[in-house]
Amino acid sequence: MRLIVWLLVAVSLSALHAVSSPRGIVCDKVYRALSTSPSVNLLIQLDGTAPGVAQATQSINAAGPSCNKALHVRRALQRHCTQSQSCVARILASQPSCRFRAYWIANAVYVQRATLHLVQRLSECDNVSRITLDPSTKLHVHAKDLAISIPSPNALKYAWGVSKIGAPDVWSSGNFGQGVVVGSIDTGVLHTHEALAGKWRQDHGWYDPAFQTKVPNDANGHGTHTMGTILGGNGIGVAPNATYIACLGCPNGTCTASALLECAEFLLCPTDPDGSNPDCSLRPDVINNSWGGIGANPWFDDAILAWRQADIIPVFSIGNSGSKCATANSPGDSSLVIGVGATGSGNVVNGDDSLAFFSSRGRGTGGVVKPDVAAPGYFVFSAVPTDNSSYQYWAGTSMAAPHVTGAIALYLAANPQATYDEVYEALKASANKTALVPTKQNCAGVSDQIYPNNNYGHGRIDIARAVTSSAGGSTAPVASTGAVWQRAASAGVILQAQVFLPDF
Repeated sequence: MRLIVWLLVAVSLSALHAVSSPRGIVCDKVYRALSTSPSVNLLIQLDGTAPGVAQATQSINAAGPSCNKALHVRRALQRHCTQSQSCVARILASQPSCRFRAYWIANAVYVQRATLHLVQRLSECDNVSRITLDPSTKLHVHAKDLAISIPSPNALKYAWGVSKIGAPDVWSSGNFGQGVVVGSIDTGVLHTHEALAGKWRQDHGWYDPAFQTKVPNDANGHGTHTMGTILGGNGIGVAPNATYIACLGCPNGTCTASALLECAEFLLCPTDPDGSNPDCSLRPDVINNSWGGIGANPWFDDAILAWRQADIIPVFSIGNSGSKCATANSPGDSSLVIGVGATGSGNVVNGDDSLAFFSSRGRGTGGVVKPDVAAPGYFVFSAVPTDNSSYQYWAGTSMAAPHVTGAIALYLAANPQATYDEVYEALKASANKTALVPTKQNCAGVSDQIYPNNNYGHGRIDIARAVTSSAGGSTAPVASTGAVWQRAASAGVILQAQVFLPDF
């Protein structure tokens, strides 16, 4: 009898679809999933956070520039979303078999085990704008464990990307990124790795949305590799005296929207590992995001706006969907973030300034130039969690973005009061354009011999020049004084890690 009832429900789905969502707010994929399953996991998007953002702005202005901006943002968004989500909350409270979590950072609600009947009821709430399956995106790694011939581990000092962007020249002034806190949404971090030991801020410094583990861990490797490039020791990191906090938003390499939003809230207002005791004063200064999905999708913009209001600088990789034009991924293609493309050639270990073939090209959302800047992203040598002393060469814009995040940490150590706009302008103005290899590809009609362009953005970052300029020094490009350092990587074949772009 149950089978007969379920078949009747399935057969009637097309008719129900025609009448159940007059505003077209229920994604077709929801109906298709419900045709083969009695329940699905959903993400309900409501009418945005603009009123909450306005309230936060008023509150911050009234409190003054030295206030805890993140706390004001959190309170204002919570007030707005509590009111905005009231209809959805009432319906879900009457469904004991459903589990749900409301997000104040993006005015959204994640629902587990939603039935067709529940979807219909939720779609009738006036301020519900979209009901989708919980979408997922992928990490921007192009290849792992690259097998190559490398110099003797003791012959050279620094990873090539670290040297290429001028980090050792900044270190010579005593600036190693000390005092700056970096945030990460990724696959986690092996906090005991020799290159990362002692760099994790234990106070409100780790959150695992799925399992609430107590210390940073990484079963994939991507998060450990990116964090190593940001602040690792042993010559692999750009800002080795910075500290980090992290959120496991991409377990096993898949990042669901629900996990990413939960991590976004944690990084705006960090908590204990079990999600208790929020303290917004402990938010990071800059957040690395080496992940993304199909372009021109603004689903994460509300979270980014909240970070920006709290004076957090968002850095995103632009994607590995090149080499065609108009392949920039979201959120990296948003005008609200620093989107990063990758440089480097597959023919050399010490990295020339050519555009990596896989690096996505612009334009970005709304016609803005993307990427904003480029950074080393091929044959990037960093830590992996095989054990506490393992390293590998990886490739991807996932590897480029951490160079920019680490560079921003160095800039903020030298300029602690710098705003997002000031950091962005410094990276733009100091970017190296003369060494870059033209592709003869005119994305969106802009030659990549004219800057900014939709291949390299404003150029490849030069943090030595940026920091020198901020101190009133010369704006001429600074020649790197450090030799490139490499360490023996484990042997292996090139793994072409395919990047899947979800249809949100």
